[in-house]
Amino acid sequence: MAEVCDEADPEYKPCGTSAPGAKYFFDNAEVNLRKIARRIKWLETTRFPEELTPVVKHFLGIQRLSLEIQGRRLNYFRTGDPRPLAAAFSDFDPKQECRAAVDGVLRPGESRAEGLRDWWSCANSVGRDKIGRYPKDAWENLLRRYDVTERYQETDPSEW
Repeated sequence: MAEVCDEADPEYKPCGTSAPGAKYFFDNAEVNLRKIARRIKWLETTRFPEELTPVVKHFLGIQRLSLEIQGRRLNYFRTGDPRPLAAAFSDFDPKQECRAAVDGVLRPGESRAEGLRDWWSCANSVGRDKIGRYPKDAWENLLRRYDVTERYQETDPSEW
């Protein structure tokens, strides 16, 4: 999301608050968009075992959707112009599939935060539905083929 900022990551400027009016909000939001774009490039250019193709396609879909949604949100924060939020992208038409949210964000006087939150929620939900469920079978087939055992271990985020 545009609001993410990691004080420990030197790519970011001082985080301050995550509000769009914060001093480095737009700079740090651009960092987030670049990170998503780098993730997409890495997924597109890295060779993975054939069994992972459905998993990689799934993650690519999620990253592309996120880049599009977060880019539009950032543009809205910058300009206040809600019209790009209604424009179609990929195989998704917000005016058709998120009509109430688009109408809300386009309506004069609508709370910017509330309208944008509704648009984001709908766009993300519809986009994720189009991407589909995680291909768990493909992942499990890879684990079996290469005799890999998964082990879940909860860790404190501060240890990452």
